[in-house]
Amino acid sequence: MAFVDNTTRETISVLKHCINTLQEENSELQGISKSSTKPPDKYLHSRCAIQWLVTLHDCIEDLVNEGDHHPCLELEGDTTANSEEQDCLYHSYKQLLRWIPSLKSDLAVDSEDYKVKLIMNNLNTAADSAHGDDTAGLKMVVVDWLMHSKPTPEPALESHQKEGHDFYHNTTSQLICPVEYDWSNPQHRANICGFNADYIVTADSWPYFLYKNKQYNPNNPVKGLFKNDLLVQKAHVAALLGMKSIKPHAIAYTAVQLCFALSSCNAWYLIHEDFDYVKFYKNILLFFKDTHTMQEKDKISDLLYWWNCSVFGHSNASVYHPQPVEKKSVASTLRK
Repeated sequence: MAFVDNTTRETISVLKHCINTLQEENSELQGISKSSTKPPDKYLHSRCAIQWLVTLHDCIEDLVNEGDHHPCLELEGDTTANSEEQDCLYHSYKQLLRWIPSLKSDLAVDSEDYKVKLIMNNLNTAADSAHGDDTAGLKMVVVDWLMHSKPTPEPALESHQKEGHDFYHNTTSQLICPVEYDWSNPQHRANICGFNADYIVTADSWPYFLYKNKQYNPNNPVKGLFKNDLLVQKAHVAALLGMKSIKPHAIAYTAVQLCFALSSCNAWYLIHEDFDYVKFYKNILLFFKDTHTMQEKDKISDLLYWWNCSVFGHSNASVYHPQPVEKKSVASTLRK
């Protein structure tokens, strides 16, 4: 073995350290630093919140761009030119700032292009990672729920694989079947599995798994909608995000994940065969948003109240169902 004195060892160590430092700085300048695959600690808490409460599929860049664009139109006094998609992006941007309040100032301070790109990349990566974790975890959990249900699925569903789910198994078929069709009807089953043009499964139909006890009433299509036990069990993770109330975005995200878990698709795609998950997600949000009368608004309020009680219990009901305090005794005495 060649002899190396202490001075030489120290010199080599210093040079190696300098090389490593330069390599890391160069990678960061290129926007692909070693840490870019993981979000900074300050953004770790937001990884799940982005998916659950902000957006299913939009890039953070699109949200931030709309966040800059919308106020400009407001200053000009013209927001009518906004499309529905732009309004949705702006709403998601405001939700993003709610969960990451420092983001706006971070982007303003880090005006260098590569730093902004790095922040965006970290947030997108974090959201994708959370989505992937949910997708992988829910696949096994859903199978476990179904295998403990009565009657027990036959043949048994395998938690480690998705082959044999979807319309290849009677249990999952009953859940994802569009409510317009009757899975117990042999002709309907044959038409769905045979991709009959009149029985195509798309996001324009609600699947049975959204309804309480899988019961759909065509004369009252809202009855029991979004009250299925599988949805609520999945949404219990909301408490882990520090949420104090369930929002429509969380319900929509839960429904999308459950729909995918019941499918036979092994990899996440925005569109699987004829089913568009993004459209499905947006249809659910539209259901909660598209209210015109006080009666419709009250029904949505009651549904969200039911969700919050189911997930968080009744003890903190005032948080998600605020009372009109102006009509209470304290307010009336203060006015006097």
